[in-house]
Amino acid sequence: MKLPETINVPGYTATQPNVRMAADGYYELYYVSDCPGGAGGLDIWQVRFSETGSFAKPENLKALNTAGNEVTPFYHEADKTLFFSTKGRPTIGGYDIYKSVWEDNKWQEPEHLDVPLNSSFDDLYFVLQGDDTVYFTSNRESSTFLAADACCYDIFKGNYLPIDLKTISFAHPYDEALAGVVFTLSEVADDPNLRTRFSGEKNEADFSISRQKKYMVIGQKEFYTPDTVYFSTHTLPKDRHFVEKLYLTPEIALAVKTFHEWTKEPLNGVQVRLYETPGLVADEKFTGAEDNETRMQVGGRRMFTIIAEKEGFISDTAIVTAEELRAIAAGDTLTRNLFLSPASMSAYLPITLYFD
Repeated sequence: MKLPETINVPGYTATQPNVRMAADGYYELYYVSDCPGGAGGLDIWQVRFSETGSFAKPENLKALNTAGNEVTPFYHEADKTLFFSTKGRPTIGGYDIYKSVWEDNKWQEPEHLDVPLNSSFDDLYFVLQGDDTVYFTSNRESSTFLAADACCYDIFKGNYLPIDLKTISFAHPYDEALAGVVFTLSEVADDPNLRTRFSGEKNEADFSISRQKKYMVIGQKEFYTPDTVYFSTHTLPKDRHFVEKLYLTPEIALAVKTFHEWTKEPLNGVQVRLYETPGLVADEKFTGAEDNETRMQVGGRRMFTIIAEKEGFISDTAIVTAEELRAIAAGDTLTRNLFLSPASMSAYLPITLYFD
């Protein structure tokens, strides 16, 4: 079936098609054309169509195209990445292969692929099969020379080198190495293939990961609040080694008990405030009407001040230092007793009675 003239514009080129199925059941065709409405030269265009052959209006991919030529588009579904070759952007020489990720409903800034995929010659028709096998054509020096008018694009095949991920765990907020953590790695997209590593007596674990992915790592340990980090392998470090640090917060409970200073009896209905910075309340609780104790989570704090207040009483204060907090094991409870004195002593002075 010949495609409509909105694509095959009379008098202009329409070539190098690449088709994908969109999530909504429609198809998307990427192709190259020098028709009017482009940025100049050969541009990459996109058009949606249905199974019945109904085509929408073609769209010029302005975020990718330049005044030079953009050719040989290939969309890799798993990575939501469009690969193409161009002469309109900085190249090592001739056509170079670029890629752009579809993210946040737009094409991201195109990225240049490294040597040895690109060379000082023309590199075209890039295809990624699976996660790590690539095919492309090139007329680089190792190509076969047949004749001056038939020179010299050969098909090349390659494999990406593996990428390593090292996860390292620390205890927040002191950044001390935290051993015995379970790391769980998954792709951000729905991924049933969860991979776990237990750090044992160390505070780190290693994974092998793939290019063009978005990953999530969770660090978990009993009596610690988990930490989660997200990262992408669309852009790689030069050494292909990712290092992700996770900071787990110990679960430490603070139990504040309030008493009457004179009688040492439990004092209920007391307002307890926790301050990390003078004048700034970090937490606030009340002891119950029938209870003189309240609890707060204080793991992850460096030091703080506790102030207990009740109407008709003089407040009491306690300071918890960083050294005290560091000495408390995760999962344990730190207890502080505060004693409030009556604000008026008249209620407790002897009563003088006069009578005849």
